[in-house]
Amino acid sequence: EEDAKESRKTKILRLVAQVASKVKEIIGNLITTAGQVVVTILLGLTGIMLPSLTSAVYFFIFLFLCTWWSLCRTFDTLLFSCMCVLMAIFSAGHIIVLYLYQFQFFQESISPEDSLIRVFGFSPIVQINCSSTWKLTVHSDRKWYHFVNPILLLILYYTLATLIRLWLQEPVDQ
Repeated sequence: EEDAKESRKTKILRLVAQVASKVKEIIGNLITTAGQVVVTILLGLTGIMLPSLTSAVYFFIFLFLCTWWSLCRTFDTLLFSCMCVLMAIFSAGHIIVLYLYQFQFFQESISPEDSLIRVFGFSPIVQINCSSTWKLTVHSDRKWYHFVNPILLLILYYTLATLIRLWLQEPVDQ
């Protein structure tokens, strides 16, 4: 009787483990699919927020992804994760250059009216005044999308970094 009781416990534990494994697999697939959709939406929003050469990269990748999916094709997970890594590197560089351009030295070196700055979409948000360094002033002639663009870049970068971290934690199927 004790062996039968032990056998039932083993069967129940095995069943619970199988159910937990299936639930984990379903949730993992859901996060991956939702992550792909969120990344695609963020790429599109970032691409259209402030039209420029750097934003064109986000927008064209968004168009490619949407066109590919509209043809009822799927992406290999490895291919999509490589694209995410490349976009994370590109968006990190974009954020760094945008951040550096907020310093007085760079704003004085390359005028905000310079066509190169406009083409690449780097706009000064913070106005530097050396006589009152304790004040944070913003350029009054900036529109709302100049302020939203860096926020979208950060959200895109953190979303990509989170997805990459989740993919790196997944065990490799052999």
